[in-house]
Amino acid sequence: MSGNVAECVQKNFFRYRYTSNTGWFCYCGGNWENTAEFCAPLMVSYQTNYPPYGVGLRLVLSKEKDECGLTFNVNGVDFNMVYVEGGEFEGKNAHLLDGVNVLSKFNVKLDDYYIGETEVTQALWKAVMTEWNFLDDFYTPTHPMAYISWYDCQEFIRRLDSITGLPFRLPTESEWEFAARGGNRSLGYRFAGSNIIDSVSWYLNNAGFRQHQVASRWSNELA
Repeated sequence: MSGNVAECVQKNFFRYRYTSNTGWFCYCGGNWENTAEFCAPLMVSYQTNYPPYGVGLRLVLSKEKDECGLTFNVNGVDFNMVYVEGGEFEGKNAHLLDGVNVLSKFNVKLDDYYIGETEVTQALWKAVMTEWNFLDDFYTPTHPMAYISWYDCQEFIRRLDSITGLPFRLPTESEWEFAARGGNRSLGYRFAGSNIIDSVSWYLNNAGFRQHQVASRWSNELA
């Protein structure tokens, strides 16, 4: 598993929702405009009505058959899902409450599931959302899809389900965090796959304030 944009997730623990003209956001991780602490799985979940500059998504599929990864082809575009064996861990979430960042801790038990090896690419997004108009000079097939709302994610998944006949969805905050930590294979790194952030993440200090090709940094233990 690897990534370089902040990612929309399901909101499953907090009662407070913030709204904006593009819908409320609950997202995990950091991106090319964030500092290092946003990229650490320890601080994964942020609820805000000011979504970050580049928000993308990653797919999840409940476990169905075996412990192998899954590969799909949608209108000529391949994408991979990696198997995550279920387990237990102590989750930690940072969320904004009345203007103050609050850190919550909770015990989590997860069943097996599959998660996208990378973020949804622009190529996959275009293969599903065929009429989508990209900004001028923005379309790069191997880059992660970004600049989208939570509602855009829901429509993308609805169409993908119709094409594949499978129930894809956004990950929960806990599924995202568990996978980012490396699942049951975790070696306890600070970041997803290493203690050295430049080897696994694009962020403010090395990204040149722009996104990059998916899987262009090391993956974590789930690779």
